Amino acid sequence: MPLKPGQWRYPSKPGFVWKFGTAATHFGVATLCKVWLNWLNTLKTVNLTALNKAIKHRPHDIPLITVSNHTSCLDDPLLWGCMDYKDLRNRKKTRWGLPANELCFETTRHTYFFHMGKGLPTIRGDGVYQKALDFGIERLNCGEWLHFFAEGKVNMTREFIRFKWGVGRAIMECNKAPIVLPFWHQGMENILPNRAPYIPRIGKKITIVFGEPIDLKEILEGMKKHNLNPVAIRKKITDIIEEEMKPLKIQAEALHDSLLLK
Repeated sequence: MPLKPGQWRYPSKPGFVWKFGTAATHFGVATLCKVWLNWLNTLKTVNLTALNKAIKHRPHDIPLITVSNHTSCLDDPLLWGCMDYKDLRNRKKTRWGLPANELCFETTRHTYFFHMGKGLPTIRGDGVYQKALDFGIERLNCGEWLHFFAEGKVNMTREFIRFKWGVGRAIMECNKAPIVLPFWHQGMENILPNRAPYIPRIGKKITIVFGEPIDLKEILEGMKKHNLNPVAIRKKITDIIEEEMKPLKIQAEALHDSLLLK
């Protein structure tokens, strides 16, 4: 299923007007996220230094891939309010995202807004080979950052959903081994409920638990050396990330539940 006409408006060579619009979008969204997540709600983070280190101190040519669960349509961009404000408003340091084309790119105004916020229109159910992921991998190979909601949709339950293989393809096709940083969050569905009325809330508690970077370099090199086919490699990588996420889920749920009792 191809993108509809007009859903891809990212220029091949962004000019001054585009860069200015992108900078303005990042400044406005960064300010909103910082205020909403930290001042209007209560945020608890664990191991946030892992994210800050990956953003601030990785070599310029090393890609960054973050992977998390997905519980609310406001997860992105609101979760990034945990970042340092200086980095959050810097368009060169923020993530590329993969929002759903049918939700975020249905009008010209929305299309420009999400593109300027570094969103790439993704067709859910269209597999791992599509324009958004192709472009995202290109950006990774320029040393940039791409975020995955690996469940592929908003998860309205607390059950663990099998991850989609797009993250496996991205890691497999990076020219240099990326930093792969998993995290699990709780409470975002209380800021923007998943059922009507869809009214954003304040005074809620949010918990984010960051893991340590997952070292996949040797595993990936070994699979390629043994000439495993791309499907097997994508699956293996994704399975490893799933397993790394499970203890983060348990830790985040336990911590969040304890905070709710206070």
